[in-house]
Amino acid sequence: MSRRTVEAVFLALVAVSIIFLALDFGGALPPMTTQVVETRVIHAAAPSSSQPATSSIGTSADLVAQGKKVFVSAGCSGCHNISGATTVGPVLGNVGNVASAQMIRKKIVDPAAYMAKGFETEHKSHIMPSTYGKQLSKRELDALVAYLTSLKDPAVNTPPFLDPKTKKPVK
Repeated sequence: MSRRTVEAVFLALVAVSIIFLALDFGGALPPMTTQVVETRVIHAAAPSSSQPATSSIGTSADLVAQGKKVFVSAGCSGCHNISGATTVGPVLGNVGNVASAQMIRKKIVDPAAYMAKGFETEHKSHIMPSTYGKQLSKRELDALVAYLTSLKDPAVNTPPFLDPKTKKPVK
């Protein structure tokens, strides 16, 4: 399957998710749509990247909240659940205990860097788009990593990150 085909399938899944979400809200998109616009404005007005990641939007809790919005607006929730059943990608509700912030960031910008145990076929098919490193601003990526790192529910079975070559867990 070509990379373009995989990306087209991914985008179709995201579109279908948005349609179902709209139907759940009586045919109108939920208030989240407005928040995405607000997120973009915050990022556009943010000071230079030489300042700490949390300084322009407040506390680290604010950064995590922004990351949760990015998780939805970037389409991550189209393939990943936080606490529910596995969809296209692994459940991420305990990823903060499974991987470091550095590993999570690397996986987002370079999906081939690691694979999740039990998702070897999806990893070989390159289902996760490799465009997030270019698509997301530095602030959005920082926020997304902060959010994912904050997910530490040991009741959720988030699979470990594996080295794609050795198939052994990476810590």
